[in-house]
Amino acid sequence: MPFDALRRCLAASLCLLSAPLASGQGYVAAEGGGSVTSGTWALSTFSWMLQNAGGSGRVAILGVSGVDAGAESRFLQAGASQVVQLAITQTNADLQATYDAIAACDVVWMRGGNQANYVQWWNGTKTEAAIRAVFDKGGAVGGTSAGCAVLGELIYDSITGSVSPKAALRDPYSTAISFTSDFLQLTPGVLFDTHFTERGRIARLAVMLGRLWQDQGRDVLGVGCDDRTAFCVSPDGRGRVIGEGAVTVLHRTAGTQQALFKNLPAVITDLRHVQLTEGYVYDLAARSVVARPANAILTGPPDAVPAFAPLQLSGSSATDAAAGEFNVVDNGNDLALFNGALQVQPGAGFLQDTVVSTRCWDSTTWDENRVGGPQYVLALYPHRLAVLLDGGVNLSVRADELLTALPASGTESSLMVLDSYGVQSVAFSTYLSSAGSAGPRQSVALEGCRLHLLRSGMSYDAAQHRVLDLAPYGAGFPGCLGAHSLVGVGSPSLGNSAFALRTNGGAPGGVGLIGLASQWDPAGSDPLGLGLPLHLSVFSPFLSLFSFSADGAGVAELALPIPANPNLAGQTYYTQALWLWLPGSPCQPTPGGFSSSPGLALSLF
Repeated sequence: MPFDALRRCLAASLCLLSAPLASGQGYVAAEGGGSVTSGTWALSTFSWMLQNAGGSGRVAILGVSGVDAGAESRFLQAGASQVVQLAITQTNADLQATYDAIAACDVVWMRGGNQANYVQWWNGTKTEAAIRAVFDKGGAVGGTSAGCAVLGELIYDSITGSVSPKAALRDPYSTAISFTSDFLQLTPGVLFDTHFTERGRIARLAVMLGRLWQDQGRDVLGVGCDDRTAFCVSPDGRGRVIGEGAVTVLHRTAGTQQALFKNLPAVITDLRHVQLTEGYVYDLAARSVVARPANAILTGPPDAVPAFAPLQLSGSSATDAAAGEFNVVDNGNDLALFNGALQVQPGAGFLQDTVVSTRCWDSTTWDENRVGGPQYVLALYPHRLAVLLDGGVNLSVRADELLTALPASGTESSLMVLDSYGVQSVAFSTYLSSAGSAGPRQSVALEGCRLHLLRSGMSYDAAQHRVLDLAPYGAGFPGCLGAHSLVGVGSPSLGNSAFALRTNGGAPGGVGLIGLASQWDPAGSDPLGLGLPLHLSVFSPFLSLFSFSADGAGVAELALPIPANPNLAGQTYYTQALWLWLPGSPCQPTPGGFSSSPGLALSLF
């Protein structure tokens, strides 16, 4: 081979080896929303796209109507050579001219609006093919708001309407929750959500992940992007956070359990929660942080030991938000977090090492403060607990550090617990959102929290940092030999044929009943006139009574095998033991001769 030919061959080979685009994989910039015309963060995101895409610097801005002058200005400032604005509807989405205009570019930016239009009008057309062509040649594809929502492998498509976090918590099978899995698919294994902290969408993203697992068996990453904040993913599957706010990643763990039913509050336990600010880098495949910014603070070993005073809190009460050790105050400013104006003050201290937030999803105007504020506290004071309630759920607090969700009037909702006991690092945004801001935006990084959504009757053990499948509640009525207990023998897991209930404190050979009901009475009323509180509802749709006889030590055990029925997953049943003291017993605790154990809630998984 002549020397010049050999040289050209070697040069071509080296170019191929060095080019990061040879895999046919491009770059993704998922920005949560907000104005791109204010703040220098947007320029950074657009610069990242142009620098990595290479080529001639041509940009296509796509929407369904109008133009976005702000985005065009930012791209030109970032070094774009040409910006083309395209309004693409059903009439022109499948035209060759549309394909040619997009495919000739190196960067594609999809505007905000309604992602349902993109999914319905562009799916399967030359528009989709052109966006894919730009991406496959190593270009950059990004979007804000609706444009961000369509960048994942799975898309919350909003075709049947947009679901609020409040509605998702109360009915995980709302008709407004629907998904598309055959459009673009630029970021494998990811579902994006937008305007994340601003609209309190952590709850709905958790529910959507649960739906995808429960209905389709898909274990995906949920990535929620705040306004003015981008998650920028390179071909190696690593995403860098750029911008003012935070990017939140949720995913299942080995211990995740869930139970989602139509018109019942959502139950999801032990989701991994990672919230990241600018400079963090996250590996999507490894599901781990691989780089931290210089301002990240390693938190060290956990040191918090909760201590609670017994009380009940209402999710609809403004004053109950001050029950914890910390109290987040926004002074009536609905943009307090955005403008750095939240204040963290001492609370009443009934729940040590805890911040409580009420009315979290009762008003979209205040979502950012009421959902983001507790996260700000957890960054200031790591290894603590955040308890979030809305008007559809109340909370029972016990001195043994047990938190139990209680029913509230109206449509019931879920209790949300965010436990930062195992957090590894924290960081704080350094951006001033506006010239009039009181300080930097109070968006934070929390690397390594656990998220739980609990239905009425379920409990969280704050000392052991776990959801209980057996949770005591209420107070029993002592018998002649003292108080009774009611405990489970084993775990009430589906298919456990050896599960049993054990109660004690009765007379040798004594008798009684154990009730099992689908509804409870947490306060304990006396509808049958027995002279003692009943903590299960005798008006339950399901109610069974089982008789027992005590042994010589006054202990009774009732076998209660749990069927391996998947329809029972996530159901909670309520039990209580009633002891009968016959004539001739050492005493008559009530006129009818009854005593009782506390209640015991059984959560089946």
